Amino acid sequence: MRSRAPGAIWPNRRVGLRLNYVSGARILAQIGTRLSVELFGESRRQQMENESPLDNLARQLFGDSINHYARGNEELEQHALDVCRPATIALSLREEFSALALTSRMDQELRTLLSNGLCKQGNAQELLFDTYRPLATFAAKIDMAYCIGFTTKKMYDALTLCRRIRNMYAHFEDPHAVRQTDKYQTYRRQLLELDADWTADQIQRLSALGDPSNAPDDNHVAAIMVGVCDCLGSAAFFSVNATQLPQSNVIPCFYGFDDTPELREVNGRTGFFGPPNANGENAA
Repeated sequence: MRSRAPGAIWPNRRVGLRLNYVSGARILAQIGTRLSVELFGESRRQQMENESPLDNLARQLFGDSINHYARGNEELEQHALDVCRPATIALSLREEFSALALTSRMDQELRTLLSNGLCKQGNAQELLFDTYRPLATFAAKIDMAYCIGFTTKKMYDALTLCRRIRNMYAHFEDPHAVRQTDKYQTYRRQLLELDADWTADQIQRLSALGDPSNAPDDNHVAAIMVGVCDCLGSAAFFSVNATQLPQSNVIPCFYGFDDTPELREVNGRTGFFGPPNANGENAA
């Protein structure tokens, strides 16, 4: 039977204002009463005109839901826009562009997770994440988060595959040619098959959010990346007090329905570990 230590970092729960990136827009639609932008006056109109194109697009896709949730509160409105960005990217951009943007989001969430979980003194940005520092790269953050138990093996594999797909698009001029390569096809297949049930769920949830006629032809990879952003965002949110907790209380960020960590003993250590893999090795 799975158990959870008091105060544990639980990467698939939301409290306060933290919302699920994928289903958040639907949740927002059920909260509060409808408010139109015109109620905020001229200053608010000017502020909206200065917003980024991505936030403007989020308003087009999820405007009613954002207004229902924020009720005129600018802080809540900004939070809602932030929650909607990954899904907005996946619904509006082709895979080569969404892969770059969504992996950047993953990088930022990993930075927050590692900073909260590791930094007990000094400036984390300067000592850990600046150029040429130990955790400056996306790959280094992925490796470190897994090594210290902040992600399960399956989440580590998913992040690595997302990074490899991102790199292929970033380092080749023709995205169409990238998609024809055996290496890309292998990475894509491995990502889609990492957890088939979870993959199908992410694709369905993303499709339910937007107009399919406006979405890219095949945003399956982007749908998984949005789900990964959600999982990492939850873990980052709950890592705020990680340095004050025993390591055994840190629940790894997990991937999919069958990857939920359990409190058990492995190699003489008690802690939260993902399910054993096919070779019987612990997954976290």
